[in-house]
Amino acid sequence: MKNRILFAAIFLAAATHPFAQKPPTMQPQSVTETFFDKTITDPYRHLENLDDPEVQAWYRGQAEHAQSVLESIPGRKALLARMKEFDARFKVRAGSMNITDNNRRFYFKMMPEEDVPKVYWRQGVTGEEKLLFDPTLMDNDSTHHAVSAFVPNMDGSKVAIGVSANGSESAEVRILDVDTGTEFPEHIDRTWGG
Repeated sequence: MKNRILFAAIFLAAATHPFAQKPPTMQPQSVTETFFDKTITDPYRHLENLDDPEVQAWYRGQAEHAQSVLESIPGRKALLARMKEFDARFKVRAGSMNITDNNRRFYFKMMPEEDVPKVYWRQGVTGEEKLLFDPTLMDNDSTHHAVSAFVPNMDGSKVAIGVSANGSESAEVRILDVDTGTEFPEHIDRTWGG
C-alpha cells in the first residue's frame, strides 16, 4: 500500500512538472509555391503572419512554456543572484585594445549599467579618455545597434567601425575622423566579420 501511494505521488509530481507539460501546438496549414520549376510546400508559413491573433497566442504560449521550464530549474534563482553579484564587482569592462604607431589607443569600454560596449580612445596611457562612437545613439524602438569590430588606420587619424543591427552578423562599416569625431558619408553595408 505504501508503495502505491509513493508511486502515485511521484507520478503526480512528474506529470505536473513543467518539463512534463507540452508546449502549445499549432496545426500545420500548408502553403505550396513553385520557384524555378521546383515545388516547395511549407506547412508553417502561416506562423510568419504576426498580425494573426492565433499566431500571437501560439507565440505567447511558447514563451510562457519556456519561461515556466526555465523557472523550474533547481538552483536557478541562486545562480542568477550569484551571477549578478559577480557582474556588480566590475566598475567597468574594457578590452580589444588597438595601439597605433603614434601611440593612440582604441578600445571597447562598457559600464555596468550599459548593454553594449562603446568605442573610446586616448593618446598614450595617461591621455584623456574620449568617447569616439556610441552605437546606442543609432537605436530606435525596433532597432538596436552594437559595434561588431573596429580598426584604426596606422596613425590613428581614422577608424573603421562595423555596426550591426539587432544581433545581425552582417555589419555596416562606417569611417570616423578621430580628431573631429565626424563620420564620413560613405558606408559599406553587408560586411561580415566586422
